[in-house]
Amino acid sequence: MVNNKIEIAGVIETGFMWDHDSGDECFYQFLLRIRRKNRDSDIIPVIISDKLIDVSTDMTGRSIFIDGELRSFIHRDRNGSIRLFLYAFPQKASFLKRPADINLIFLQGTVCQKPEYRRTPQGRWSTDVMLAVERGAALCDYIPCSGQNHQAGYLSVLPVGSRIRTIGSLQSRRYHENGRMNTGFELSLTSVESVV
Repeated sequence: MVNNKIEIAGVIETGFMWDHDSGDECFYQFLLRIRRKNRDSDIIPVIISDKLIDVSTDMTGRSIFIDGELRSFIHRDRNGSIRLFLYAFPQKASFLKRPADINLIFLQGTVCQKPEYRRTPQGRWSTDVMLAVERGAALCDYIPCSGQNHQAGYLSVLPVGSRIRTIGSLQSRRYHENGRMNTGFELSLTSVESVV
């Protein structure tokens, strides 16, 4: 099984902004809006190669399907604060004739921090866990995951070093910190199983 696969579809929310170069390839960032069933939306950062789509044209408002990976990097700002940044990294992309909202993330990785089991303000049980997903070439993506109810109980007893396979959706949430509005991301799990 591939240990990192995403299948997402939504509406391009912003124009393309240059992110970085790698050899003869340029990568651009944009935001993708994916509606949830409850009418809320998740805003997902995407970093895409100019080899996959024409980044010189404004694609804002168009629906796109992305097949690729969920990646992370650690950002350190001028004040020394550290933030984990998650983004979709397409390996294939295609424009859709009709709008669609798809948010499926398949990961297999290692629990790399002690799970945090807690009760939410709504009275549900929840467990937060950090998953290290190998990318190859000695690289690793760190993905924060959250399981609710029966998944929460299962995740809460996993020791650090446990290998698990998960299915979920990438969710964004806005929050205030030090007088600034930030966006956090986590994988909301719908399925978890141990990998031997």
